[in-house]
Amino acid sequence: MVPYPPFTAHKLMNMMNLNLTPETVRWEEFRIPIKPQHKINKPEPLFRKVTDGEISKQMAKLGLA
Repeated sequence: MVPYPPFTAHKLMNMMNLNLTPETVRWEEFRIPIKPQHKINKPEPLFRKVTDGEISKQMAKLGLA
């Protein structure tokens, strides 16, 4: 499932409640019709939130602050 990193693709497939793995599905082939009765799992963020403090620290390391 390019363009998603493998860990993120696994989370996405799990949230969608699909019995697929990113290693076996190519993005251009990912056209599976989902039926109206299909149950999806509880959604959750795919990525963690980056704080302003973390950004400031990284900018300081790069000499940009």
